[in-house]
Amino acid sequence: MRSKIFILVAMLAFLIYGSSIVYVQAQYPGYDKPYNPLIGGIQIQISTYGGMMGGFCSLAFPVKFKEGSQIKDGFITAGHCINIEEGRNYVHQPNISSDFWWNNLIGIGIRNAYPHGGGNTDLDGALIRIYEICERFGCYPARLTEAKIFENGTYFPGDLKDYNDKVGILGYFRPYKIWENNTIIYKSGRTTGLTYGLLTKIDKKVVLANNVIIEPALEISRCPNNQCYYNGPIAAGGDSGGVAYMRNVGYIRYPAVLNVWHGLLE
Repeated sequence: MRSKIFILVAMLAFLIYGSSIVYVQAQYPGYDKPYNPLIGGIQIQISTYGGMMGGFCSLAFPVKFKEGSQIKDGFITAGHCINIEEGRNYVHQPNISSDFWWNNLIGIGIRNAYPHGGGNTDLDGALIRIYEICERFGCYPARLTEAKIFENGTYFPGDLKDYNDKVGILGYFRPYKIWENNTIIYKSGRTTGLTYGLLTKIDKKVVLANNVIIEPALEISRCPNNQCYYNGPIAAGGDSGGVAYMRNVGYIRYPAVLNVWHGLLE
């Protein structure tokens, strides 16, 4: 029986900041498997053409976008994972194939909002255009996409695990000030898996060492008021791009408002 199948997604891309984060590259079980359809949270590897400069990140959730007169399939990840100007925008799932670099290619980053050279931004997000295979009778996507998030990890006390480790995305919502210090936010990503923390601020200003300033940003704490919910980091290197969300049953009466936010972890 399904425990909770609806997701209220709080933001698009998930960033990793804070001195308490331990950066590692080992993947959490289940996130590094090949997925078709592609879903949120799972592992991806970024490379240049030919497979050089590969780094690990995570997927957020699928989107549809218009290219000319056609509707195309896409997926969102963190902007700092992809650098289109440098050609580091080829996306593989779960990783670069050891046989031929294009075997696991799922798409190419075509839009990237992160200011790699420094500057101010309210968006650290990138759009992956799902790679299409074209044959005699037309083109079709190399991988399908599905509005679900993979979960494997630590749950807030009282929350139940879904029977197939996947939960569906119900809608996208703006964070509100009233949510601060009383709302649990989950994160799903390839390195630390499913984790959670308390939303402590929705409009944090983040100043990074590479002169990138991101505002507003979500601040999520695993140890609010010096009381830790569990031992271990909320996120680590490779979780970037993974989705953060409210894990609650909910109903949408009116169209949801899509907004882009970022996570600041401590």
